[in-house]
Amino acid sequence: MDISLSGGGLSRFDSYSRRARLTPLFLVVAPIVVLCVAVIPQLTAWYRLAPVAVAAGVLFLLDQLGRDRGRKLQDQLWITWGGAPTTVALRHKRNSNDVLRGRRHEQLKALTGRDLPTRRQEQQNPAKADQEYETSVAYLRSRTRNPDEFPLVFKENCNYGFRRNMLGLRPFGLSATLAALIGAAVVLALRGMSVTLISPLGFAAVVLFSLAALVLWRRVVTPDWVKVAADAYADRLLETTETLTPNGP
Repeated sequence: MDISLSGGGLSRFDSYSRRARLTPLFLVVAPIVVLCVAVIPQLTAWYRLAPVAVAAGVLFLLDQLGRDRGRKLQDQLWITWGGAPTTVALRHKRNSNDVLRGRRHEQLKALTGRDLPTRRQEQQNPAKADQEYETSVAYLRSRTRNPDEFPLVFKENCNYGFRRNMLGLRPFGLSATLAALIGAAVVLALRGMSVTLISPLGFAAVVLFSLAALVLWRRVVTPDWVKVAADAYADRLLETTETLTPNGP
């Protein structure tokens, strides 16, 4: 579902990249950065930025891992969900709104000139029917890449990409958060031995931030959380059939 450079230009790709790919990475390393800044508050501003610089060096690797894990995870999620949300929305089988599904079939036929499978055809050959639906969806994506013309599609695509990549990076996020909590405990122990210093306020900030991150990664970032955004993207994409014309932009 990732948006491409077509129509939107590099600046819009950068916007997608920041919202869907880089933000999850910053959330992964944030507890470690907070710990480092809390431990060395007496250093100058330049040295305080050292943890951020180190994190930035790691971001490129995590970006690649997050993107790859997100895309691999997407295939697994679609199997669990019974298919891509856009495909599921076009199927006759178990569709909760036959009137809406029928209208979308008619609009897609008008746009593409291709007949979509009937209920009987879908039952006889589900795999071929899904291929027809995926072909129609691919057509819609190619027509709605410009975020200025289709801002809601772009927004929900970013939301879906963000949540999918967050789920892909979940193991790294949990590991970084636990590392920050352990690091804070070690620093506090060393403070008691007069080896290093950390203010009670700094320690409390690290612990509270890390606990909040732990709740985020364990309770919020789930497959169901991703599915909400995936369904919203599917709805916004299919809604464009109401405004697209066969020969229009």
